Amino acid sequence: MITNVDKAKAKVISEEIKQAVEAILAKHNLETTKISTGHGDWFEFKVQATAIQLSLNGVNLATKHALAYTKFGFTSYTNGEATELTAPLGTKFTFRNAEYIFIGIDTAKKKNPIVIRSVVNGAEYGMPESGISLINEAAKEA
Repeated sequence: MITNVDKAKAKVISEEIKQAVEAILAKHNLETTKISTGHGDWFEFKVQATAIQLSLNGVNLATKHALAYTKFGFTSYTNGEATELTAPLGTKFTFRNAEYIFIGIDTAKKKNPIVIRSVVNGAEYGMPESGISLINEAAKEA
C-alpha cells in the first residue's frame, strides 16, 4: 500500500496523464494552457485547456495572452518615454542565445509581462519590457 507520493513517482504519473490528456484534447481541437500537479499524502493533477485558433504564424489566438495583445496592444513607459510593441504574434527572435516565439502579453505580470515560447522545448517564459525593441527588430527583419 502506498502511503506517500514522492516527487519522482509524481513526475512519472504526471507525464503519463499529460500524454493521455493531450491526445484526448487534440481530438476535440483543444490544447493545454496550464497543467499543475501536487503530491504528498495525495496526488493532484489539474488541467486548463483552450480552443485552438491558430494564426498564420502558428500562435493560438484563443489564449488569454494572445487575446490581451490583439485586443489592447502593449506599450511600455520608461522615464516618461513610450515604447510600443508592434511585432505580430508569432515573431521569432533570438534572446540569450536561444530562439523564441512571441505569443502574447500577461497583464497580471508587472516585471516580465511579455510571454514567449521556446522553440526548442515549447516552454513558456516571461520576458522583461526591455525586450520590446528586440522583438520589434526581429519582426522588421522577417
